[in-house]
Parts: sequence; structure tokens; C-alpha cells
Amino acid sequence: MLNPSQLLQMYAFIIDNVNIIYFKKIRTILMKLLSGNKFFRNSGLLTVLAIFCYLGITSCRFNNNPQPPVAKIYPHIIDFNGDTRTDNYFWLRYQDNREVSKYIAAENKYTNNIMSRTEALQEKLIKEFRNRTSDETYELVRETQNYIYYKKCRNGEQYATHYRKRVDNDKSEEVILDEKLLAKGYTYFKIGAVEISPDESKLAYCIDTLGIESYSIMIKDLAGRKMQADFIQGTSNFFKWANDNRTLYYCLLDSVTSRPYKVFKHIINTEYKKDELVYHEKNEAYTVNVLKSKSNNYIFLIMENNLTTEYYYLDADTPDGKFKIISPRQTNHQYYVEDDGQKNFYILTNDKAENFRIMEAPVSCPSRDKWKEVIPHRLEIKIEKMDIFRNHIALFEREKGLLRIKIINKTTKSVRQVMFSEPVYTIKYSENDDFNTSYNTDINTNILRFVYTSLTSPMTLYEYNMDLDSRQLKKQLDISQNYNKSLYSTERLFAQAEDGTQIPVSIVYKKGMVRNGDNPLLMFSYGAYGISNDPRYFNEVISLLDRGFIYAIPHIRGGGEMGDYWYEQGRELSKKNSFTDLISCAEYLIRNKYTSASKLVLSGRSAGGMTIGAVLNMRPDLFRAVVTEVPFVDVLNTMLDDALPLTIGEKSEWGDPGIKSSYDYIKSYSPYDNVRRQKYPEMLVIASLNDKRVCYWEPLKWVAKLRATKEDQNLLLLRINTDCGHSGSSGRYNLFKNEAFKYAFILNCLGIEK
Repeated sequence: MLNPSQLLQMYAFIIDNVNIIYFKKIRTILMKLLSGNKFFRNSGLLTVLAIFCYLGITSCRFNNNPQPPVAKIYPHIIDFNGDTRTDNYFWLRYQDNREVSKYIAAENKYTNNIMSRTEALQEKLIKEFRNRTSDETYELVRETQNYIYYKKCRNGEQYATHYRKRVDNDKSEEVILDEKLLAKGYTYFKIGAVEISPDESKLAYCIDTLGIESYSIMIKDLAGRKMQADFIQGTSNFFKWANDNRTLYYCLLDSVTSRPYKVFKHIINTEYKKDELVYHEKNEAYTVNVLKSKSNNYIFLIMENNLTTEYYYLDADTPDGKFKIISPRQTNHQYYVEDDGQKNFYILTNDKAENFRIMEAPVSCPSRDKWKEVIPHRLEIKIEKMDIFRNHIALFEREKGLLRIKIINKTTKSVRQVMFSEPVYTIKYSENDDFNTSYNTDINTNILRFVYTSLTSPMTLYEYNMDLDSRQLKKQLDISQNYNKSLYSTERLFAQAEDGTQIPVSIVYKKGMVRNGDNPLLMFSYGAYGISNDPRYFNEVISLLDRGFIYAIPHIRGGGEMGDYWYEQGRELSKKNSFTDLISCAEYLIRNKYTSASKLVLSGRSAGGMTIGAVLNMRPDLFRAVVTEVPFVDVLNTMLDDALPLTIGEKSEWGDPGIKSSYDYIKSYSPYDNVRRQKYPEMLVIASLNDKRVCYWEPLKWVAKLRATKEDQNLLLLRINTDCGHSGSSGRYNLFKNEAFKYAFILNCLGIEK
């Protein structure tokens, strides 16, 4: 018979080393089976038997599999800022090294082997995702006086077909671009900008077939339905037509850093290598972009980094003219320009306005000394975007973390607010979240189009009459009849951070949820670049909610949910607030019995993956499992290498390690540098070989170091996609496969097999 001390040691072993959910299930079954056996009535012996059964079952829970691959160690000494570090896995960044290729292949083989037993579950999840997706998706692209432009994706098709039809003839539908034909033969395919010439006779579009975010521009003659000879390689995703219908402005990428740094002017049916250079941005901290004003009167060149912008403009009717500056760049001054079609510019600026204000200036002389305030700065409300119409100004504002729309009549000065009833929601300017695109391309209309979504509401396109204060639902996007919104509830919670700051948390769950600490919970986090991680509908998440999960989004500092102050409190030398905020949110959800540490799963990608990596080093005990994609985890080494894409421009976000204080601060939290000898949760790490933003070797090195350092036998899987980039796989059904893979891992970790 076991004494009390031995029993305590045994239970400590269980808590530290096994999945307590599985263990309890096994012990309950054994109690029922062996209830008549006197020998096993002793609880200690029953516990011993349960442990052995657990170990036997879990060894087969995934696959009967050899040990995970182990990366070789080749010490690499780094001396900088009076500090000496040894990086044992620095060699993994040399992709041409055969040993690197072999190690990547070994990691993928190991992961595929482990996950092979979840294939039936993955197929079940994919079927659920597809059942909630409409057979034919529809997206409005733009509407002109002559045509309506839109795209559809039919059942079974990975990619969309682009159409147009005449406004006055509903039966005049014509195909102008077929993505599935363009994608044929490629394992990765993404279409970028699609631009119609002003006279609507030509179509320019760009494609990326590697996932490296380097595009090739092509031009199609819509009248003759044939391709032009033009083929421009190595460009960014954005380009614009001048009003002569033959001139195209585009941005060329730097071949080393992939930074958009030169603007060229192309004349159709000419050799692009002879194109005229319009602008060269020599400061490596800045990128260039080209846009067109809403009235189509002006071409804009925008030079920007994370904190500063600078605009040039040109009359779109005179492509042979010279661009003029609006306001020279000044560090930390951000401004965005639109015209009203009446010889005035509207400028959204943070000059003397942390949360932005709106100014007006004549096009003839738009210098900063001529700016006149139209809408003042407000401390509690951030203006995120303005949409200018001939008779109205539509403001997309953020207050207490939630977006709202305010309409100002330019003549009467009356103000209307578009109201929404759900406690947690978001508004999108277009379906793809891009500030550079909008459903509102007509400056003369009184109709504002916007997309509404929430954690329970699929994306819905509305038309709002700005004169009549009336709203019309136009289209619910990409959803079938198999989804019932009424089955789910949302809440907005507030967790208190270490310094007393209240951190918003958006959650969704299936009605009937009981706060007993027994609910599995998936928490998705980001918190960087001032980007707001707004609550929106995710088809795939519903499959988790139907299995009893809660889905939570902590709006931690570093994002922009609560205004620019929120961003400033989570970048550079304040970055650790992002980590402690996330920890506080996890503790809040556990303390208030939404979940428990044994059922809490953490997820995030890119810069959000960096936050996850830092948090895991600080508090691995809070989480049962972790899934992170393209995680930015080798922060210090990357920020010391100016030859890498994005590094120079990223110094305004993370700090310049050339400065000793910033070096020490980054080193103190960099996930890769702070892996330590402790227990970590079960982990799935996903990377992309062609990723230009977070190079594949960052997660590869991180996993190698974790394997060699951590003190547990918890599952650690690495999947490196070899045919895509930072955004993952292309094609809507391939995206379903990726989500099913991640969710199958999560469900297995929690012992949910169906």
C-alpha cells in the first residue's frame, strides 16, 4: 500500500508530465472495470495502473514514431555592443547547404508522421468548413457609370473569375479575368491589384507565383480580348493608370531587400526596361507606393515607414508633368491625402493630434502652412480613415476599441452616426481590409458602402444613404444556409494588466456555456505595428465553438485598438507591455473560470508569434498547447542584419540594436535568445520557405533550440511549407486544409477526437 507521501509524489508526476484530462478519463474507466477486484480498490495501486495505461495510450495517440530530428550544433560567435553570444544554429540560414535541406525534410517528415493519425479528423473539419461556405461566392469590386465589376468563386474552384456587366443590361456579363486558368501549373498563385483603365478598354493586373511578394504586371486589351506584349517583373502589388489610358505608374522592388524603392512610368506596348524613372527612394527606412485619388484627378506617390509619411501629387491628365510635394517628411508626422473633386485636398494628419484630425488645403498650394482645420483632434476618439464625397465626409472612428461610422454633411454641417447593436464587431472599408481599396469609388454619390462583421456575423455588405440615414443589406458574403448565428453569443471583457491598464478581450462561444473552468479556449493574439486585431467572423472557428470551445481575442498594447497611445505603449522600449498584457488576459480567463491552464491554447502569427514566443519563455505553465505561424522569434539577430528585407524599416517598431539600451532590451525578450531549461506546452510551429518577411530560419532555429533545451516530452512539431510565402498557401480550399491541420493538432492535444 502506498503511503501519503508516495501518493503526493505520484500526483505531482501526473500534473507535471501528463495530460490531466486523458488521465482522469482513464482512471474513471479503470474504476468501473475493476470495481469488483479487491486488489485494485487501493487508490494508489489504481493510480499506478492508470499512469501505465496513460503512457501506453499516449505513446500511440499520434503515431508509433521514432524520435524527432535533432539539429547539429555548429557554434557561431557574435560580438556586438560589448556583448558576446553563441548561436549554435546560425548555420540553418544557409538554404543552399545540403544539411539544411536534409534537416527541413526531416522535420516535415516527422510532423507528417505524427499528424497522419489525425487525417480523418482533418477531413471532417474540411467538410464542416465547406458546408458553411456558399457554393458560389460573390464580391463587388467597383461600379462605374458604365459597368459593374465583380468576381465569383464557384463550388470546387480554388480561385475567382472576374466579370463585368453593363449597368443598363443585366444579361451582359462577360469574363475579363479567369484566375484558375492563370494559376494552372503553379503550386502557389496569388493575384494582386487589378486595375481598369479610365476608358475601361484595358485591364492591368499582377500575379505572384512563388509567395515572395514580388509581382509581374500584365495588360489585357478587353475590346480585342487579347493580351498585350507588356510584362513588367519584380514589382510591388500596387500600380495606377494615368488618364490617357496608355501610361501606367508602378513600383519596383529592390532585388536584395524586396523594398518598393523606385517608381517608374510605363507606356503600354513598349519595352519596360526602357521605362522612365519617376522617383527613387534612397532612404532604406522608407518604402514607396502609388495611389490614385478618388476623383481620379490625381496620381499620388507616398513615401512612408511605420511612423512617417510624405506625399507627392500629379494631375492624372498630364502624365508628362512633374510630381509636386504636399508636405516634406518630418519624423513621426503621418498624413494621408484625398481630394474632393473640387480643387481641394483633405488631409488626415497627426500633426499636433495624436489621434488625428482633418485639414483642408487648396490643390494649387497644399503646403502645410495653408492647411485649415476641418475636424479637430479628440483625446478619446481616433480617426482611422476618412472617405471624401462631394457632399459628405464619412469618418471611420475608433472609440474604446470599437469602430464606428460618422457622417458629416459638408453643406449643413449636420452629423449622423451609423449605429450597431452587437457588443463586439468591426467595420471594414472593403472585403480585404486594405486602406488602399474601397467599395466607395464614386465621389458624387450619397451612398456609402461598408462591410460589417462580428465574431458571429459573417461579412455583410451594406449600402447606407447618407442623406436619408437609411441602411440596406446588399449581400452576405461567402456563407451558406448551414450556419445559424443565433446559436452563439459574444462578450467584451476587460482584464487588468500589471500596471492597472484595462485590456479589452473579445470572446465568442456557443450558447449554454458554463463558467466552470472546464471549457477549452483558443486565444488568438497579435499586438504590433498599431494594427487593430478586430473581432470578425471566421468560418473555421465555428467548428471549435461547436465542440465546446471559447474563442478569445485579447486586444493587447502594441496594436491600435485603443488609439495611438495603445500602440506607443507596446513598441520599442515599451514592447514588454504586449507580453505582460497577454499573460494578464490568460490569467483573467482562468481566474474567472472561462477555462483552465490545462485547456487554454494560444495562437498567433508573424509579429504575434514573437509575442507568443516571449510569453512562453515567461509563463509556459499557463497554456496547454500553442500554434504559431511564421513567428518572428529571432528578433535580435534579424534586427542586427541590415541586409535582410524589412530590417532597417523595422527599427522604428522594435528599436535600433546599434544603440546599447535598445540592444539590451531586445535581447532581454527575444524568444530565440531566451529559451530556457523548463517545461513548454505542446507546440505546432508553421513556417514558409519563401517568406521574405519572417525568414524560414527563424522558426527553424527556434524549434531546434527548444528541442535541445526544454525539459519535457511534450509534442513539438515544425511544418515548413516549401511552396508559399508569409501569407501561407493560396487557393480557398488550400486555406481550409491549413486550418484543419492546425485545429486537428489542437483537438488532439486536448483529447477531443471527433
